[in-house]
Amino acid sequence: AEKRMKDNKKALGVIGGMGPLATQLFYKMVIEKTEALTVIDVNSSKSKLSAHEVNLEAAFEIMRQLRLRNIGGIVICDFIGPEDEKNKLALVEFMRELALVDPNKPEIVGITKLGLVEITRKRN
Repeated sequence: AEKRMKDNKKALGVIGGMGPLATQLFYKMVIEKTEALTVIDVNSSKSKLSAHEVNLEAAFEIMRQLRLRNIGGIVICDFIGPEDEKNKLALVEFMRELALVDPNKPEIVGITKLGLVEITRKRN
């Protein structure tokens, strides 16, 4: 997989655990850029945290990576599920709060019918 990422340079992997809850590695995030959009897939690893806690930690890292890598356009995020409606709304609200510190003003559009979080962001 590491060789594939070096060769392809499109799939960018991030190992989670750098945000506020960073006491262990508890998710893996894969960032896949295409011409039309960027897809971010969050996968869980062995953790005592709930899916919602892992998703909040991953959301923190996603918003950070959007700024660091200057990712723009349409971004689709596939978080760990299934979640109840209350947790989905809390996740979107948390991402909207995180977006406030980004000078490029990303818009957290919401959750699609497929349960994916949609973001739009301008590049620098």
